[in-house]
Amino acid sequence: MEEHVKFKCRAVYAQLYNIGKIRNYLDQQSTEKLINALVHSRTDYCNALLIGLPKYLIRKLQLVQTTATRVLCRFSKYDHSTPVLVTSLVVVEFRIKYKVRLLIHYTTMDQNICRRCSLLEASITVECPRMILNLTQRKTLGDRAFKVAAPKLWNSLPKDVRSCNNVSILRAN
Repeated sequence: MEEHVKFKCRAVYAQLYNIGKIRNYLDQQSTEKLINALVHSRTDYCNALLIGLPKYLIRKLQLVQTTATRVLCRFSKYDHSTPVLVTSLVVVEFRIKYKVRLLIHYTTMDQNICRRCSLLEASITVECPRMILNLTQRKTLGDRAFKVAAPKLWNSLPKDVRSCNNVSILRAN
């Protein structure tokens, strides 16, 4: 996954460099749309696969998001980082967890998906809105598997959130 994160960061930094070059000619709303289209879409693509990554790789992706906020808000790279972090709306680790929880939410809502996907049916047993945890023998890679990480994240949610049909409640948790 190191190569994947490195490639993703390199591609996003190239886009941010190009946006930074024309930033003086754009208004706030146009710049925000550009950053959402070119930066956030690349960092969000398949980020559910990044669950359980080491902190140093998550930090690389977070630095990309912080740089995007700097470009959007016209902060210099020499400015203090606290206002940038306060202004930054995207926290990579929470976004990854949200994507996994969203996948589980859609799966538990539609039992036909559970029956069709043999991987989900074998690995995740739904008990009302709670899931049975699968144990692994390998701490490093085994805990990153979807069948282990997803039930842990889902069960960490409060019971009322797990049983709710509204997806917007998942964002708050």
